Amino acid sequence: MKSKYSFVHNGQSLVEVVVTLGVVILFMTGLVIGTTASLRSAQSSKARALSSQYAQEAIEILRKERDNGWSVFIKKSGYYCVGPTGNLESVVSETTACEQLVGGLFDRKVFLTPSGDTMSNGEKSEMKIDSLVFWTEGSSKKSVKLQTVLTAWR
Repeated sequence: MKSKYSFVHNGQSLVEVVVTLGVVILFMTGLVIGTTASLRSAQSSKARALSSQYAQEAIEILRKERDNGWSVFIKKSGYYCVGPTGNLESVVSETTACEQLVGGLFDRKVFLTPSGDTMSNGEKSEMKIDSLVFWTEGSSKKSVKLQTVLTAWR
């Protein structure tokens, strides 16, 4: 025999289903948001690691230039774009865009400043190098800067 209050149990079952669906939807939304944030963070870390590598590579390119001849190297000063093949191209300022992007995404520049003592031949004994790499991540500009000093060691 059916109870005259059986509609209460049917209503409770419907409420339980709606609450359960709500909890599942909240859980899935949190999972998607967490996964998206994790992927974005991983991509950002990868870009930062690559940019540091490209900045160090630019310093190594300049170290090779120095080893080829200090007298020619020390005459350079100001901003230079460093292309993917290691070519140096003089530019006006830090904000001037390079035509050749490294890795298709990174704008790599160096800023050269002759410094140190003046040697007997009239040349400076050191070259201060700021290696800068810029890239766009979403709607923001990111950058990495490495500094070193090369000396006339020969």
